[in-house]
Amino acid sequence: MLPWRISRKGRAARDENRVNAAPMKFDVPLPIDDALPALVDALRARDAAVLVAPPGAGKTTRVPLVLAAEPWAKDRKILVLEPRRIAARAAAARMAATLGEQVGETVGYRVRFGSKVSRRTRIEVVTEGIFTRLIIDDPALDGVAAVLFDEFHERSLDADLGLALARDAQRGLREDLRLLVMSATIDGARIARHLGDAPVIASEGRAFAVETRYLGRAPQTPIEAQVADATLRALRAEAGSILVFLPGTAEIRRTESRLKERLSDPAVDVVPLYGALDAATQDRAIAPSRRGSRKVVLATSIAETSLTIDGVRIVIDSGLARVPVFEPDVGLTRLETVRVSRAAADQRRGRAGRTEPGVCYRLWDEGQTASLEPFLRPEILSADLSSLVLDLAPWGIADPDQLTFLDPPPRAALAEAKALLRELGAIDADGRITAEGKMLNRLPLPPRLARMVVDAAREGAGLLAAQIAVLVTERGLGGDDIDLGHRLDGLRRDRSRRAEEARALAKRWADLAAPKASASAAIPSPGAILALAYPDRIGKNRGGGNGAFLLANGRGAHVDPAAALAREPYGARTRRAGGTDCACGHRGALRRPHRGHRRDHLRCAILEPARTAAAPAGRARACRAADRGHRRRSRRACARRRHRKARPRPLAMEQGTDAVARSRALPSSR
Repeated sequence: MLPWRISRKGRAARDENRVNAAPMKFDVPLPIDDALPALVDALRARDAAVLVAPPGAGKTTRVPLVLAAEPWAKDRKILVLEPRRIAARAAAARMAATLGEQVGETVGYRVRFGSKVSRRTRIEVVTEGIFTRLIIDDPALDGVAAVLFDEFHERSLDADLGLALARDAQRGLREDLRLLVMSATIDGARIARHLGDAPVIASEGRAFAVETRYLGRAPQTPIEAQVADATLRALRAEAGSILVFLPGTAEIRRTESRLKERLSDPAVDVVPLYGALDAATQDRAIAPSRRGSRKVVLATSIAETSLTIDGVRIVIDSGLARVPVFEPDVGLTRLETVRVSRAAADQRRGRAGRTEPGVCYRLWDEGQTASLEPFLRPEILSADLSSLVLDLAPWGIADPDQLTFLDPPPRAALAEAKALLRELGAIDADGRITAEGKMLNRLPLPPRLARMVVDAAREGAGLLAAQIAVLVTERGLGGDDIDLGHRLDGLRRDRSRRAEEARALAKRWADLAAPKASASAAIPSPGAILALAYPDRIGKNRGGGNGAFLLANGRGAHVDPAAALAREPYGARTRRAGGTDCACGHRGALRRPHRGHRRDHLRCAILEPARTAAAPAGRARACRAADRGHRRRSRRACARRRHRKARPRPLAMEQGTDAVARSRALPSSR
């Protein structure tokens, strides 16, 4: 019997009106059920509400189905925003199963690499970034009855921007649009004030009780060793599968190696779960265990929210997370390992009580819990805001203060973002979007990468630039080599579904950038193309064979002297999604910098084409004075080179030991 009951007037009427029928009842009770009448009443009377419910209450998969049956939602869509793709797919699958359907019928999803929707779709689960593009393209959100912001406590930049834009559209264009903010661990009263004193509905019931055990932490012992010890201890002491939270993929791999060396039981499967894995591998990680076996899932914070892994009743929390931090002085976002917040710790603990009573092991002392930050720091306070400013420009918003953000973006970060967009030619001196900026905004990419794709497309290399953009923004594609040339080769050889979708996505980006562009006779090297996005991150080998590079911004970089890239004379680098390095060596460069982007800086740094497959021989251009807009450190570096009559260095990578990578110029046949 299906787990839903509605009035039936024939099979056809049931299929057509399944979600619109009211009241909807469910055979499988969930803790959230007691709060649903109050929530329904609140959204009938008001245009916004806040729902606070503990992990495992069922808000993600029960609330959209109930709201879609409301009269005010008839013949219109419910949009459900999730912070991650895996959460969007999982939520859509569970709701579809509740209705006894396949994903893509009444319930569908839309994420970056693929979607499953149809004309019948009434509930659409999307990632926060997808929603930002939707509302920018259609500010009125025609055909949408409500927008549900799930797991809002994560406070991503896209979530904050999406809520600000939705609230602005609601007040100016769509008074009938409903907004619902949901989470287990948010300051409901504060968000309610932000939404015009919206009602707050709380669900107090937890699915099952969770016992918390504190194991402490030895600072001198690697976290992987302590996590492996805790996992083996839990396997001996408790029944059921285990979900382990670690800060990043490197720790996951090292922990996986330790466990496989020490585990002799063939009935225990150790599986990783992180964002760089393809969808099929992620789905296998959250699928039920084989009959008679147990599973140990090693996960990043990707598994904190909106996921139910069947059979898991034990959680081991390392107490660490990796968060992005933007450094305006070098224009880079790096990942920093930090202690989790109390809200995140509660979310992780709640994973153990989803399907039965569970146990949570914490790798810190009980007294340290009180010293944790109450909530995760909102990303808007520490992120690169150039994408946000460019997204707002088409709305006619030159200053984000014109919108109502829960936390206003920092003025210094906004000034840095506007300065970058002016250099890219995306906005004018008054902050209004230019024709060039509209082209960049058509591409769902950070402004630097959008600039790279547009300019490369004009030179007939749009597809190669778009493939580079995919590799920079997606972890794991083409392999883990920091050498961008090797990863490009890997992407082209990869026949997985994810790689095919990535190549198709790159093709769409290239067509958007220059649909009528013709192929160039000489395709620039990946390093030259990458320099279009990051001209300030090209570096010159210092010589000596020790892997040291001199950077255009006056900083230095190092690479393993044994690596092949350490012998490359020049390199350009960026930072991939997730904070790992992605770079190219280069023996030549594009003949000209793109319009509006650090022109004088490039004259000081970029080389004439040398002996490569894509360019004739040439000599390095003499170093010229950088313009007054350079950073002080870069000016001093240029002055020292002129004094020593040194050859010009190209632009840079980043300070640190994880530096550049090599690539050869691609022949035109490729």
